Amino acid sequence: MGIVTYNILLKGLCQAGNCDHALHLWHLMLQRGLSPNKVGYGTLIDGLFKKGDCDGAFKLWKHFLAKGFHRSNIVFNTMLNGLCVSNDCK
Repeated sequence: MGIVTYNILLKGLCQAGNCDHALHLWHLMLQRGLSPNKVGYGTLIDGLFKKGDCDGAFKLWKHFLAKGFHRSNIVFNTMLNGLCVSNDCK
């Protein structure tokens, strides 16, 4: 399976409210040596915010930045939207 297929599966799982399964798939993808792209990061960050897991979203955001994806307006906007919509994030 390639990164595009994983991104599609991540999006479907997150949209169905199965972020725990999406995180498991994320870790499986990493174990198989695939490097996530900004689409995958944005999808999972968005799913975590919608689940109310702000800590998980921020942890993934920090990982995203550490991997060198500093200039992604899409993921940055996902973070801003998650913060604005979420009532649980402080």
